[in-house]
Amino acid sequence: MSGPAGGAPLPFTAKTQTVLVVEDDDDARTTLAAMVTELGYRVLEAENGVSALPILEQARPVNILLSDVIMPGGMSGVDLAKAARKRRPDIRVLFVSGYDRMAIAQATKYDDSLKLLNKPFSLTDLARELSALVPNGRG
Repeated sequence: MSGPAGGAPLPFTAKTQTVLVVEDDDDARTTLAAMVTELGYRVLEAENGVSALPILEQARPVNILLSDVIMPGGMSGVDLAKAARKRRPDIRVLFVSGYDRMAIAQATKYDDSLKLLNKPFSLTDLARELSALVPNGRG
């Protein structure tokens, strides 16, 4: 697969992996879902942590949770990740945020060992971070 606008090839495509994209901003969620789809992943979407929970309870596979960290509605991305891991212990998590780690740590119980991709990021950056979450680097 080529990179955006005919750039360098993207490092990874995972046709067998499903990513749940959770982002409260409609435009950001649409863009993020389109990027993940372009990378070859199957995509499910939710507007916040509360609406993501029923998706995680369904029988369909969800391999990766790609979530904003700070969201309205009383459930942060960190809270969602904890709830997701209770339902699906093997789920991998990648957070995205426009805030820096210090602001996130103050607003949530963010653990520095968690994977965070700061906005804005490129399609290649997203491909690299998602592929690192897939066992053996392949889907």
